[in-house]
Amino acid sequence: MATRAQLADPLRARTGGYRKRLARRLGLRLRDLDGVSWEALEHYCRCKAAQSVLDPRDDPERAMRAANATHRAWVQLERRLREVGLDRGRRDGVADLADHLRANYGNGSVGR
Repeated sequence: MATRAQLADPLRARTGGYRKRLARRLGLRLRDLDGVSWEALEHYCRCKAAQSVLDPRDDPERAMRAANATHRAWVQLERRLREVGLDRGRRDGVADLADHLRANYGNGSVGR
């Protein structure tokens, strides 16, 4: 059931969900963020929430502007996390998967 605040701002609940999922995926603790990093994260999550609400068939131009704004907010967030050292030197997900498969299943002989 939606709270009064969620009804007043339909993007608030979506924004919070995006913030929590993104922080978990990036390995961030929200309390470690400074004010500028927090605002960059919040801006990205609000853009993403607004983009998810829009239907591109109703207004394709507005949907494209929302997608562009979301991309710019993502670039700004990445840059800020790199500046403050919170990117934690993350590697490519494909390399992580390859390491996991090699460690657990060997060098590539399948079922032999």
